[in-house]
Amino acid sequence: MMITGIDMNVALKPVIRWKLRSVMADRKKTATELAQQIGVNRVTVSGWANSDDIPAFRNPSDTLNQLCSLLECEPSDLIHYTAD
Repeated sequence: MMITGIDMNVALKPVIRWKLRSVMADRKKTATELAQQIGVNRVTVSGWANSDDIPAFRNPSDTLNQLCSLLECEPSDLIHYTAD
């Protein structure tokens, strides 16, 4: 079935977006600052920030806890879900 150019037989796919870059900007935190505080390379944090996908952290819960603590945010501030 088609409705205004949209094929309704195609399943809509949920989209999860990683928003570290915008949270860092809101909090005025640089990749260098976060890297020093977390204990990883600045390039690593830059990679996390420049990705729209949730990064494959070595220790996911520890890293997410650290990011939330340092950025004074909730996981839901960093991860955004939309159903397309």
